[in-house]
Amino acid sequence: MTQVKTIRFQPESKTYHYSFTPASGLRHAVIKLHVSAKRLTRAKTLLMQGDRSLVDIALSLSFSSQANFTRAFRQATGHAPGQFRQAFGSQQSEPSLRRALPVPA
Repeated sequence: MTQVKTIRFQPESKTYHYSFTPASGLRHAVIKLHVSAKRLTRAKTLLMQGDRSLVDIALSLSFSSQANFTRAFRQATGHAPGQFRQAFGSQQSEPSLRRALPVPA
């Protein structure tokens, strides 16, 4: 069975590093999906904190632009990053939107 040993984000180089067992055989697509999920989970955390701009979050997570970040976030969650931040970033968000968005894991 293939197992991932470590995956970690290094902010200073804005890259993800991962190592696998020698006989891993994991396909590139699986790795890409896993890393994308980690990036979007981190994005949700940063959006809920609410103190950084969308472009800063996008670039800190190695997206090439805010537009690409927004596209990936919307594709993964069904909502734009700004909507997510409104719903989960403050206590004054609209209740109907809060119910419509999934709670992050």
